[in-house]
Amino acid sequence: MDRKVKTVSEFLSLYENVNTRRNYRIGVKKFLLFVYPGFKDDLDGLSIRYFEESRDVERDLISFRDEVLSELAPTTRNSHVNALKLFFDDNDVTFSRRVLNQLKAKNNQAISWENTPSNEQIRRITEYMPIHGKTMTLILASSGMRVGALVQLKLEDVDLDMEPVKLRIRAEYTKSKQKRITFISPEAKEALLEWLKYRPQYIETANARSRLHEREAESEEIFPFTSINFNYIWRNALDKANLKRVDSRTNRSTLHPHGLRKFFRLVVGRHGQDEAEALMGHQTGLNAVYAKFTGEMGERRLKEIYLKALPELSIYGRPVLVTKANEEMLERLKKAEDTIDGLIKDSLVKDAKINYVTEMMKQKDELIEHLSSRVKRFESYVQRMLELEKKIGERLQVQDRIKWEKLKDQDIRQSKRQ
Repeated sequence: MDRKVKTVSEFLSLYENVNTRRNYRIGVKKFLLFVYPGFKDDLDGLSIRYFEESRDVERDLISFRDEVLSELAPTTRNSHVNALKLFFDDNDVTFSRRVLNQLKAKNNQAISWENTPSNEQIRRITEYMPIHGKTMTLILASSGMRVGALVQLKLEDVDLDMEPVKLRIRAEYTKSKQKRITFISPEAKEALLEWLKYRPQYIETANARSRLHEREAESEEIFPFTSINFNYIWRNALDKANLKRVDSRTNRSTLHPHGLRKFFRLVVGRHGQDEAEALMGHQTGLNAVYAKFTGEMGERRLKEIYLKALPELSIYGRPVLVTKANEEMLERLKKAEDTIDGLIKDSLVKDAKINYVTEMMKQKDELIEHLSSRVKRFESYVQRMLELEKKIGERLQVQDRIKWEKLKDQDIRQSKRQ
């Protein structure tokens, strides 16, 4: 053939986004290996061979649809079709809209059975994860973010001084290209702080193991990984936690990372559906949902709903009362600092400041003791409830035995009369 073939590598080089290149490569690779089974890595060579042979493209695509695409989820199937269409377009090969419609899925409903993980399942999965995997899981479950956005998140996007911690998700991180905010739970914040301490050591160790893909110690991303890395961590943890269940039709796991986003939507949606959609960055109708929650008032509303959902977002069951106590304590300490500043400005002796701080620390200890007492009373209450439940069960057993004895005596008396 006279014209120059655009190889797979040349085709992919037109796209800057890493995920786009990866997804397009998968689609084209599946098609070429379907046409030429037995080959593995030489996609450029196969692409040149394919166009030099002047094959019947439409016939090949229909066969590919029947034997490969028909077994895929609609979203994956359509992604592969789009990749092939662009690849063929770049090589000056077009096929009719009729064929394109035949290749694409009829609807976007997933064919795999997917489960939304419970708090207990998420906790079990994180037990088998390294610190970065655990941190990412807790952030995803408590923020509603996509993995693709999380791996682009930078430390300057995180407001660690807020309670709860606020994340500013930039437009370039999202599929909708719209910026938004969301929050993470106290336990996700705790895990994040631990990861940030360990991060430099992790990068140094990873680079020592492999020079093929070196990570920059000074890179801005909080998690210097790709979504593929996290998916690998997730699958390993799922196996170790004995939670892997596979859809018999598609052979795909019924629990996967996207389920964390569903978990967030389900929990927060109980307290405010629009607020949940806004925090996740979903769009409905002509306008984005999150457009309703712009400005200070909108952010205040999102935070209000998030705090209501926070107990249910907790994976380890830590009482949110601690967070509220922290807020109260911070407010009281702020007032104390303002008062102390006033005393200093009035030229009072330093002892006054020391005495005042001592008093505030005493009040802090009293507050902590009060909280501890409330927790103990709650545990005592639960214990009494369990004991009462046990007594009721025993009493019911006694009543059932008495009733049975009475019925037995009646049967005996009746038989004697006869």
